[in-house]
Amino acid sequence: MAAKNLYEYFVSKAREKLNRVGSGEFQAMMKIELINDGPVTLLLDSRKEF
Repeated sequence: MAAKNLYEYFVSKAREKLNRVGSGEFQAMMKIELINDGPVTLLLDSRKEF
């Protein structure tokens, strides 16, 4: 299963760079409730190194 391997690889690399990385069960069904309270801007730049 290529997708699961890619997910696990991504999580392992994130854990090498960051102190705390959470992960869930791959392909699990999730039910969430969300309330947006105010604006937020996230800047994502895949070319930028950490």
